[in-house]
Amino acid sequence: MVDPGAVFSWGVASGDPAPDGVILWTRVPASPTGPVGVRWRVAADPALRDVVVTGVASAAAAADWTVKVRIRDPALRPYTTYWYAFDALGATSRTGRFRTLPDPAASVEHLRLGYVSCQDFTSGRFHALRLLADTDVDYVLHLGDYIYESVSDPQFQRRGPSDRRLHLPGGGSRAETLGDYRWLYRTYRRDPDLYKKGLGPNPP
Repeated sequence: MVDPGAVFSWGVASGDPAPDGVILWTRVPASPTGPVGVRWRVAADPALRDVVVTGVASAAAAADWTVKVRIRDPALRPYTTYWYAFDALGATSRTGRFRTLPDPAASVEHLRLGYVSCQDFTSGRFHALRLLADTDVDYVLHLGDYIYESVSDPQFQRRGPSDRRLHLPGGGSRAETLGDYRWLYRTYRRDPDLYKKGLGPNPP
């Protein structure tokens, strides 16, 4: 039996909802034999029995083995909660959820929004995001940076007793290459509060 935590060690994510769509994301391990087929499915129930829309994407080295699927389908109804998962390499990811946007012409009585702003791995912790993930909100708005390209800029990285030091693989204090940026995203994702409980071990 394939360990889902080993195949989908980076979890799943969704974003940019529309009244009839959303973007889904995940990452799989690098494959020495070439691109990996990744099946995705969206369902109307948490058990994923009532599948509404499904498809297959390809994860390859050019995209750092990530899958980003933009879905727009009339089968998805406005202001509706759906659940989704990925299948690849004999394993199934954890189940994520998203809510489509309301119809632009609809009158919505209330929305419950969460928002997050700038965050820096070297001087902060992400427990607020873990708590937000367990909170019943309709949508989450990202208003700031997810990563900082610098790792030792005194304007942002003010050293303190609880700071975590970062050293870019090629040296230097600022990300300059695609590889640097990918390394920063992977490093941030090591924080256990960005890696929701139940997914297995933290990413390498």
